[in-house]
Parts: sequence; structure tokens; C-alpha cells
Amino acid sequence: MGWLGRLFGRRGSGADRGAAPDGGVYVYLRCNGIARRPCGEPLRVRIDPQNDLLEEYEGDEERITGYTVHKDVLGTWCQNMMQLTIHYDADRREIGRQAEGATLIDAAEYERLRQETRAEGIEG
Repeated sequence: MGWLGRLFGRRGSGADRGAAPDGGVYVYLRCNGIARRPCGEPLRVRIDPQNDLLEEYEGDEERITGYTVHKDVLGTWCQNMMQLTIHYDADRREIGRQAEGATLIDAAEYERLRQETRAEGIEG
């Protein structure tokens, strides 16, 4: 398959560039739940750097000053709606992220929480 990639102009896999093999960037969340109904569901959100980034402009200039991603995330167990926002600079380097209704976690915490919920029989 390497010769097809060279034929069509691909310069290595997403893994070679620091992205996931599918070209996406993954962000991990833990649902905060709502009042009197805590949740804790671990979630993985895929960001497609080629299609999900919205261009930002400053003033009337036509120069791109940065990018933003807004994702609405819905839990599967408790159906709580969460919002994820990620900001990038003009070179598409991440400069900040925030979540509403959820807590940002890392991949290791996500896997640990998934294993716990499987052991408890919560996840199918």
C-alpha cells in the first residue's frame, strides 16, 4: 500500500505526524452529571483537524488569526449534554481547551474508567 500513498501524494501516516492512525486527534472527558445525579461516564471525542477547525479572523483583515473547535458531546448512559471547545493558533497548534459539563482527563484515566465501568456491568 506504500506505493499507492506515494502515487497519490501521501507523505506518511497520521501516526508519523503525531496524530492518531486515522488522522484524528482524541480528547478524553469524564461526565460531571447534573445536580443530584452524578455520572462519571468516560468519553472519547474525535477531532478531525482537516474538517472540524473553524477559522477565526481579527478585524476586517482576511488573515487567519487562529482556529476553534466546538463540539457538543452527548453521554450514552445518562444522556447529559456537554460542550468541548479547543482553541488553536494560526499554525494549528493547540493553545487551550475547556469543557462544560465534563472534566478533561487523559487517555490513561479514560481507559481506567472504562475498565471500572465494564467490571461494574454499566457498559455493554
